Amino acid sequence: MPTVVWTKDASTLTFTRGVQAGSALKPGQKYVVTKRSAGGTRYSYNMGATTKQVLEGINFPHITKAKFDEIITWIQTVAVESLHAFTHTDNSQSPAYAKTVFLKDWWFTFEYFADPASPLFTFHAVLEED
Repeated sequence: MPTVVWTKDASTLTFTRGVQAGSALKPGQKYVVTKRSAGGTRYSYNMGATTKQVLEGINFPHITKAKFDEIITWIQTVAVESLHAFTHTDNSQSPAYAKTVFLKDWWFTFEYFADPASPLFTFHAVLEED
């Protein structure tokens, strides 16, 4: 069974290698606006709205070039960057963790490529709850 599955309608993106340790959860916080007066005094206003929960630093190691291309296509056509929400399901937990999220940020880093024809990447994602 895939460790992590992203689902939107009939489209599915699976990660069989799982999430690297060190993922962080940033709970929602009250939205505060801070202003500074002309005299230099700071004023803060609690707007009463709570920000969304953010899953930060989700890393998927050992991504092949084929999987790299699949992720890029999924981001561009299904999630459309951060436009569409999707379901993030982590089956490595019991019970499975499932949450409707947006893709807030993402990037790839080179992991290892002794053979230039077969590079490996780590995919990094930051998700924000719907």
